[in-house]
Amino acid sequence: MTLCLGVTALAACAEPGPQTIDVTLTTYGTALSPQRPHAGDVKFVVKNVASDMTHEFFLVKTDLSQENLPVDEDGKIDENSPQIQKIIAAEDLNPGKKSELSVKLTPGHYVYFCNINAHHMIGMRGEFTVAPRFAAK
Repeated sequence: MTLCLGVTALAACAEPGPQTIDVTLTTYGTALSPQRPHAGDVKFVVKNVASDMTHEFFLVKTDLSQENLPVDEDGKIDENSPQIQKIIAAEDLNPGKKSELSVKLTPGHYVYFCNINAHHMIGMRGEFTVAPRFAAK
């Protein structure tokens, strides 16, 4: 049994809140900060800072790498493929707009991308792995 005494100990024993991940969409780029979310509640704050393009932010869970996601005849990622599990999406974000999306991430491999006009093919994609929040010692 762990006892939490004092201000420092109470802070260490408190249940952590959701992690916030800032997602920045540029003309043909995507950046996450921090780059590796942990398991549990996560809030993605997605901002389209491109001045001239509408973008999307899709997050899927899959065993496939970002280069091997299934695509359709138009070069867009097949969002209905059984090889990917759609987790969240901020669709049709116009320049200067933002969206906040909350999700509970479980351990596994995730890929994110913009699927408008196959932007993912020119750099608007990435991937990360979520490890368990507290690893056993």
